Amino acid sequence: MVFLNIIRECLNLNSGPLAGVNINDIVPSRLAVAREVTRQPNEIRECSGVELKDVANKGYLSISSDLCSDKFKQNSSLC
Repeated sequence: MVFLNIIRECLNLNSGPLAGVNINDIVPSRLAVAREVTRQPNEIRECSGVELKDVANKGYLSISSDLCSDKFKQNSSLC
């Protein structure tokens, strides 16, 4: 909400090229942001899967495990 107020104030003060610009024209709606937040990780996973399969088929992929530890809970696991 504060961010929107700052943008609104800047648009009100501006008499240059941004004069008359509506805040709704430059700030995405909550639904648009939520849709993008949902879409983007799926797209990244899909692209990563394609790339991993490609390098695996070419014989360039090497996978090794590593031991990770959570310093807060003192848990260790394979990464």
